[in-house]
Amino acid sequence: DIRQLLDIAGASSVFAGQNAAFWSTLLHTEGLPQFTVKPLATEHQVESALSRSFGLLQQAITGQQCCTFVYKGKARRVEPYRLVNVKNLWYLAAMEQENLKGFLLSGIRWLAVSKETFTPQAHIHQCIDEEDDVWFSLHKFPVRLHVSAPVAGYFLRRSVLPGQTIETHHPDGSLDVTCRIADERQLLPIVRYWLPELRIISPESLHSVLVTQLETALSAIKPVSYTHLRAHETSAP
Repeated sequence: DIRQLLDIAGASSVFAGQNAAFWSTLLHTEGLPQFTVKPLATEHQVESALSRSFGLLQQAITGQQCCTFVYKGKARRVEPYRLVNVKNLWYLAAMEQENLKGFLLSGIRWLAVSKETFTPQAHIHQCIDEEDDVWFSLHKFPVRLHVSAPVAGYFLRRSVLPGQTIETHHPDGSLDVTCRIADERQLLPIVRYWLPELRIISPESLHSVLVTQLETALSAIKPVSYTHLRAHETSAP
């Protein structure tokens, strides 16, 4: 029962490779803790979101019933597949007009479970199982990137990018990697974080979008006038 609960909560991988004796000992350990697991901070609105929507969505998923709700100011009709917790945020993975999407639970309003039913598709469940991010989608495109040698170890240690695959190890220690994304917004914030050590090779159109975003951001940062600073310092008490 403990192992099943850990699997559901996604905690088993934290203690990968431990045998049954480890879990038994863990329950009876006294005194100061031997280790601490630091989870990501939970969403501020999680309690109200769970009490408002979680139970109804569980009911709809179990009964294979369609749902209607308001999300981002728009009325939605969806086929609910799974409640998914990603980085301590709860999402509903659901089909809306033939598209698999993730809906943040705290953003769902006026939820109602319909009597209309649907037939879940195995390939959609598989897509949800294989997704390592919140950008649930049946239609993704590949992106190839170059990782410079100084940060290559981070990308070898774990998957930094969604659906990451190491393609080439270069003699200088750098890497070529690929990932699959549903939307440019899924990847570009990560690339910006790792600049200048991470570079988009293809598609070139995505690299152009990144360059445009950086140029726009730089132009928005207006340099502070030295004369203005001197005048402010002079007038300060």
